[in-house]
Amino acid sequence: MTIIVYNSKTGSSEKYAHLISERTGLDCYSVKDEYPRDEDIVFIGWLRRYTIVGMSKIDVSKVKAACAVGCDNVDFFNRKEVESCNGYSAETFYLRGWIVPEKLNFIERFILKMVSKKILREAGEHADMTLIDAMTKGGDFFDEAFIDPVVEFLKG
Repeated sequence: MTIIVYNSKTGSSEKYAHLISERTGLDCYSVKDEYPRDEDIVFIGWLRRYTIVGMSKIDVSKVKAACAVGCDNVDFFNRKEVESCNGYSAETFYLRGWIVPEKLNFIERFILKMVSKKILREAGEHADMTLIDAMTKGGDFFDEAFIDPVVEFLKG
């Protein structure tokens, strides 16, 4: 059997996990919960550069699929780097979520501010201002349609 395990900071990973659970019938657990350790896992967590936060708390040999939740455009998602950095070899999906600065600590807000400045400096007038605004003021890119390939994979 397969279960869903998620780690969420501001709620988008959790929301995606519950939606995938509803559409597939798979049991869903927070990484902080007690869950069956002998089951295959679909892990859903937020992305910090190439690290899927919380994945280090699970047995990556059980990962059947991983969903990295971030706010950047999907075209910039580097699956191979994420898989390598997190030490698993499984199907990987990218889901766009949201940022709620008030739920982040000072260091996380500072890092987002520095990253947004770097993007502005490098991209100039071609910078994605919607993403920059989300990083500094908050923003929502959540779309239930992002889970369609995940559900298809799990049902196939």
